[in-house]
Amino acid sequence: WLSTWQVFAVSGDRRAALNLAFDWTAITACACLCRMLAVEMPNRRAVVCLLIGLGVGAAVYGMWQSETFYAAEAETYVEQRRMLDEGGNPFEIARIQQEFARKEIPLAGVARQLYEHRLLNSTEPFGPFALANTLAGVLAVSLILLCGGLFSEWHIKNRQWKRLIIPLVTFAIIAWCLVLTKSRTAWAGTVVGLAILLWSQYRRRDESSSSVVRTAIRIVLLIVIPAVLLFAVGIFAGTIDKEVLLESPRSLQFRFFYWTGAAGVVAEEPLLGAGPGNFRQLYLAHKPVESSEAILDPHNILLDAWCFAGIAGFVGMLLLVAGIIGSTKGKSREVPELMVEPSGSIAAGLM
Repeated sequence: WLSTWQVFAVSGDRRAALNLAFDWTAITACACLCRMLAVEMPNRRAVVCLLIGLGVGAAVYGMWQSETFYAAEAETYVEQRRMLDEGGNPFEIARIQQEFARKEIPLAGVARQLYEHRLLNSTEPFGPFALANTLAGVLAVSLILLCGGLFSEWHIKNRQWKRLIIPLVTFAIIAWCLVLTKSRTAWAGTVVGLAILLWSQYRRRDESSSSVVRTAIRIVLLIVIPAVLLFAVGIFAGTIDKEVLLESPRSLQFRFFYWTGAAGVVAEEPLLGAGPGNFRQLYLAHKPVESSEAILDPHNILLDAWCFAGIAGFVGMLLLVAGIIGSTKGKSREVPELMVEPSGSIAAGLM
């Protein structure tokens, strides 16, 4: 709100600043509400199942985009672009131009080339978000929470195999959409999250070493093998190609350009930042010549906080991360206990 006040007091896009300030205020209220609800274990299970359910919905939506939306959108765009290039009915041309302006579709130049390349050659789903990477991050969190529930099922006495059908189908849906996003960072984050879950299993004091080994084998059977099969299907279907791996250095190079320009924004407005939604205006003055995109954010959460909210935002983000790490320290035993009661199983929660 301090950075928003600066936008009103000095200069900038006031509407964007105010909208984002209210957005983040609402997110804070939602986070506080979830924190209060999660104090009791039944409510904690409900919040976890809700997050997993939202991940499933986003995954289904993303798969629809990948298989249907891009083809239909590309066909419509090509036809409208042909009419603009060839000319014709002036009223129809004006309507198409207004529609392009409403959708922020560029009409010419490098921006048009980038837009057409992304629309006509991409199949990565982005769900209800602006970027595939954002969807991938949400799916990664949902998948890790789901795997935590699957691990817990192994600790229920007299468990029934049919209880695992819904979670495994859910796992396949989320994991497949995560593969479709081609987000290497989200894949890496998922691996790290699963490693933390495995470590929490190892740290359980009520398990012997042999039980830990059996748990690890079960995790391999439930998680690793299906994940490998999904990647194999993706490679066979052409969803995952060699460029996914070969273009990793290029992707990091682009991000280095973004971060270099963002550092210029920080140097120009170190105390209060550019203000919410006002990053691009200052970034264009510091954009490296090698970078062709006028990005809306720095693609880095720490730089994002500093650019938008100044030093207070940067320090606040560090404190937030430190608080999360501190709150989970020494509580690894609680992770497998999330859904160990039959009434709180992941299958029942998803149903």
